[in-house]
This record gives sequence, structure tokens and C-alpha cells, in this order.
Amino acid sequence: MAGEDAVKAAGAKYLPRLDGQSDEDYLAYQTRACFSNATRRAADAFVGLVFRKAPFVKIPESQDGIGRAMARFSNDADMLGTSLFGYAKNVVREVVSVGRSGTLVHWEGDYEHGLHFTALPTAWVSGFDKTASLRIGSSTAWVSDQPGATAGFLEFAGDGLGSFERALERDERVMAVLGSQILENQTRVAETATAIMLRQAGENSVLANIATSVSESLTQVMRWVYWWNSTESIPELVTDGQVLVELNTDFGVSGMQSGELAAVVKAWKDGAMSQDTMLELFRKREMLPEGRSNKDEARLIAAGRAKSEVRRAGRGVAGLRPPTANSESPISESGWLLNSSAPKG
Repeated sequence: MAGEDAVKAAGAKYLPRLDGQSDEDYLAYQTRACFSNATRRAADAFVGLVFRKAPFVKIPESQDGIGRAMARFSNDADMLGTSLFGYAKNVVREVVSVGRSGTLVHWEGDYEHGLHFTALPTAWVSGFDKTASLRIGSSTAWVSDQPGATAGFLEFAGDGLGSFERALERDERVMAVLGSQILENQTRVAETATAIMLRQAGENSVLANIATSVSESLTQVMRWVYWWNSTESIPELVTDGQVLVELNTDFGVSGMQSGELAAVVKAWKDGAMSQDTMLELFRKREMLPEGRSNKDEARLIAAGRAKSEVRRAGRGVAGLRPPTANSESPISESGWLLNSSAPKG
């Protein structure tokens, strides 16, 4: 994956020295060697297919603490300025390249917040003047005229912080391992369109499995982030209705052939499918731009038809022309003038 320079830098590990070669001969032998990094190009192609469409990400849109925390995480998923989109791409590239990837969610907010408020003992008094200023130190004594006046220190004793600490230790042990073999030798023979589709379907199913696994992993990451900022007792109580990440699994880029297009339009005209179904097929085959709804497309179609009718009306049809002032030509029942140059009969 690292390329020719990395392979040559490894020396005899990847390019064994021939018997009897001197250091000078081996250096020349190594310099002449070529490495075609087909694996890197294939990995780049696979990652490109997954991210040819933007991932679907659902997070709370509210401006409360959870919403703001999720928005910050989406904009900086690794505390290095990498967006969630960029981080997802890095994870997919890692899985495609080496068969595995891991994400550690280390959210210290609650633990550090708890330490801040509980680490230092807090003094308390009873039976002292409320307006008195009491200093703490070996050179100061607290004196009260009230019988039974007492003083002491409050110290944290309990398992509250321990649960946070154990949660951090548990998260440090949790790593998602994903793997898949996606490279295979391709035959150099002519293939029919059906054979190509079947082979690509098999390849795409492997890539789709990777995309689905990474989607589930990133969704779990988002659940943990949501949980750290919510009042839920365990991450499993955070559902897909609250946070969700779905990577693209539609890798087809062939569009729609003219025969397919004609068949779909004919089925719609014959009443075998609705206009919405037809437009959805067009959208899946990327014939409609992303973000355009069926209503928007229907409105554009209607507007296009209206413009065409206006243009046809302006030119006149079937030997007819619009009436003009002071015209003496006969007028048909539709209000159009009969064109004297039109053929009779």
C-alpha cells in the first residue's frame, strides 16, 4: 500500500538478493526494479465507490447540551480537526487496506468534572457566626461562643467516580475488528454483459458488507458519544432514532440504457407503475440530481411542456397561423387563420 519507495526501502525483504551479487550489483538491481501498486489503486477505487454519495448521518438538531456535543463531534471526530465524513473515509480505507480498524471513544467530561468537584475536602461548620470569615490553616483557630458548635470536613466516599473510571478502562479495551478479502485475480477474456454484471455484483456485495460493517461501527461510536452527554444509563438505550450513520452501498455507475429508459417510460404510460415509482428508478440510476424531489421534477416537467406548447402555438401548426390585424384570410372555428400557402384539400 505504501508504494514503490517503501518496497525498495525494505531491501531484501521484498526483493531478495541474487546469489553472488555484490552490494553495488544489488543496488543497481534494486534501482531497476519496478513495483506496480495495483493494491493501492484498487483500494482507492473501492473507497471512492463507497463515498461517491455522501453518508447519511442522523444526530440531534436541538441546541441543548447533547445537540451541541454531537455537532462538535461531527465537525471534529478525532480532536485533530477531521470531520466525521473524513474520519469515516479513513476507517473504510483502513478496513479495505488491512482488513481491520478500531475506534476508541474516550470522553472524559463526566469523569474530570467529577474529580474537579470531589477531589478536595470541603470544610463545614455548625454554631458559628454566619458573617464570620473562617480561614483554613495551621496558624488559624476557629472559636465560637455557641455551646455545641462543631466543625469538620466533607470528603467524597462512594463508587460514583469509580464507575466512570471503569467505563474508561472498558472503552480502552473495546476495539472493533473488521476484515474482508476484496482483491481477486481477474480473467483477461471477453465477457458478456450478463457475466460482467454477475461478477461486479459479487465484488459489490463484498464492498457492501464492508460499508455496512463500518456503518454499524460508526453508529455505535455515535451512540457512545450521545451516551456520554445524556442521562441514559447504558449506551444500548440509545437507538437508531437518535443517532445513525449509514454509508453508501449503491456502487452502480452505469446509469440507464436507452432500452431500459424506454421500457420504464412505457410502463408508466401504460399504467403499470406510478410516476413516483418511475422517478425513484431514475433517481437510483442517478438520472435525477441529488436533492430534487418528485414534486420538483413533476413541476419542471409541467413547465417544460407548457413552454413547448407556447413555442408550437407561436409557430402555427398544420398550415395555420395566428390572426394578425387587418388580415382578410378566412378564420377557422378555433380562431386561427387559414394559411393561404397551405395545401388545399
